Amino acid sequence: MKNFNRDLLVITKKNLINQEELEQTIVGLNTVLFRAENLGVICNATEVFDLNKYKVYTSQERVAYYINKANAKAFVFICNKN
Repeated sequence: MKNFNRDLLVITKKNLINQEELEQTIVGLNTVLFRAENLGVICNATEVFDLNKYKVYTSQERVAYYINKANAKAFVFICNKN
């Protein structure tokens, strides 16, 4: 797993936390985020509304195509299913 350089805000119930507990918490958060932030998971939780063609795309390949497209057309919306 790659170590990503990201800003995380960690809020705990303890007033004081030692460095070892903080490192363990950050490693756990990075593991969870690494699994949740890949293109397959994003495509499964997303759908594309193309109002130009009056179609809704939910297939992983088609959604990935529209997410990676550099210049999007007007009235093509990428929406989360939640």
